[in-house]
Amino acid sequence: MGGIGKTTLAETVFHRLSSKFEASCFLKNAREKSEQLDGLDCLQKKLLSEIFKEEGLYIGSTIVRNRLSHIKVLIVLDVSSPMQMERLAGDRLRYGTGSRIIITSRDRGTLRQTVEEDNIHEELAKKTVDYAKGVPLALTVLGPLFFNCKSKEDWEDEFNKLKQFPSEDIQKVLRISYDRLGKYEKEIFLDIACFHKGKKVNEETPNVEAILLSSWYESEKQPLNFKLTSNLIMLIGITFRILDRKSAASLDLPDSLRYLDWFAYPLESLPSKFSPENLVELHMPYSQVKKLWKEDKRLVNLQVLDLSRCERLVEIPWYFQDLDRVTHFHLRGCTSLKYLPEMPGNIKYLDLCMSGIKELPQSVWSHEKISYLNISCCRNLQKLPSHGCKLKVSGSFNLDGCTSLREFSELPRDISKLSLIGFQRLIMESTDDEGVLLLAPETRDGQTGPGPRGRGGSMRFGAGMGLVQKL
Repeated sequence: MGGIGKTTLAETVFHRLSSKFEASCFLKNAREKSEQLDGLDCLQKKLLSEIFKEEGLYIGSTIVRNRLSHIKVLIVLDVSSPMQMERLAGDRLRYGTGSRIIITSRDRGTLRQTVEEDNIHEELAKKTVDYAKGVPLALTVLGPLFFNCKSKEDWEDEFNKLKQFPSEDIQKVLRISYDRLGKYEKEIFLDIACFHKGKKVNEETPNVEAILLSSWYESEKQPLNFKLTSNLIMLIGITFRILDRKSAASLDLPDSLRYLDWFAYPLESLPSKFSPENLVELHMPYSQVKKLWKEDKRLVNLQVLDLSRCERLVEIPWYFQDLDRVTHFHLRGCTSLKYLPEMPGNIKYLDLCMSGIKELPQSVWSHEKISYLNISCCRNLQKLPSHGCKLKVSGSFNLDGCTSLREFSELPRDISKLSLIGFQRLIMESTDDEGVLLLAPETRDGQTGPGPRGRGGSMRFGAGMGLVQKL
């Protein structure tokens, strides 16, 4: 209760006794000041300044804590929450022998800081940790709320009250962290925080910029219409099970999308009405897509395309070669994909590992900007371009598992290793300035056999190529 003279009485005691201590501090209006921006931090600094008569001390410093443990102090605090008391006079702050701390509060429950260990119920503690999402700062704030609970029923009542009426102290502490962010960081934080979780999406929220769609089940057969979220920039989707494609719900996407990441996307193509001109990154691993679109589209801003493990994918649009901003292209595990279009001029990263391609386009082989190329385990790959290799690939070059490969006449000039695991026999015939490498893959019975059509593979290379390693 306020107005009964608690602070006045404490101040009188402080003035009478302070001379008997090495240091003293009376924190007036701690209750109001702690609610201001950085209020508790300022109060901690003031506490140390009053005790040591020094500025710029930090209460988390080991040296400062050691000094506190050797000085006899008198401290008077006026608090309104257990968190304020913990930060200013908690057990983690060890004052010297003979120190006294006087605490006034309008709430008697604030002063009751002990709970018998036998009354702590493990299952309720786990619920509290889950509620706090494991955030240490949130647990620090929530912990004192249960100090007055002497029984399991008390704890459950407090926990249910907390779920219905979230702690204001948590909001205040997190608000301080948020206010310290810069303008750009705040926008990123809000983009992430405003993700919609769950199956139901409010379709009349035009100001939403980011959505996380965690499931889309066939049983609902409910169309997903994001058209009304006209400012949507980022959409992340996760499909947990395969839909019946004939009865799957329809999908509408807004043209504002810049980032689309949908794991196990369930449909055979993206919506025809979706215009992806603003799209910068498109990630659709493990999807059921056969073609990206059924008609030509403009992807003038696309930089990253990830179609890894799309086993039903059969075609890459011919106009892909005109997408000059694309730098990363992932086709790992696209086993139904047999042919590639010509490559864009600025691509740097190309992953074709375990894909179904039969041949490598000349535009890949002669590309001057590709610094990463993975064609290992392409079992259907029959040949590489015969000339004009300008790849910037260096270090190892991996042809492991390319057991249909019969011949190739050159390799990237900067490689130092050639890996040919799966080929059991190498025969090299050399002349003055070049060599011929004959390859024979392992047959089904484990014996060395000829390559496809009764012949081994062959490679001609210059004398300066170096050793062939890791065979």
